[in-house]
Amino acid sequence: MNKETLFQLCEICEEILTEIRNHLNYMSISVYKGESISLINEQIDQLRVLMESIPNSGALEPFHDFDAEKLNHEPVPGECSYSMRVQRLLVNVDGVLKTLRTSYKEPANIEANYNFEKVKKYKSTLQSSCPVGSKRWKFLQSI
Repeated sequence: MNKETLFQLCEICEEILTEIRNHLNYMSISVYKGESISLINEQIDQLRVLMESIPNSGALEPFHDFDAEKLNHEPVPGECSYSMRVQRLLVNVDGVLKTLRTSYKEPANIEANYNFEKVKKYKSTLQSSCPVGSKRWKFLQSI
């Protein structure tokens, strides 16, 4: 794997972040909150699978924080607490992706131990959620 593959993976993760943000915005005005939350959770799971393949020890830290926050806090009824948790996750993942792009500009900084096994395992599920021919679909096809 090379630097280009890593940057493609970062771009795909950023696309998913944008989709999650769009669903959060829709959820705030929609009466179909349950469906929106289900879609958001599905995309968070897809994002987690892709981030697991990034060769960086901090890549999954936002997800650990997200999970810990969910487990350690009293559930608050309503969408506000959920939206705030997801927003924090998005900001933290975005920060990780920006850091990766910056730190991996030098070829020597790229670790060669990509772990695409989990991505391969869930490849069909991940592909089913993206349009045929899209950048994400083509990337998953190439793995």
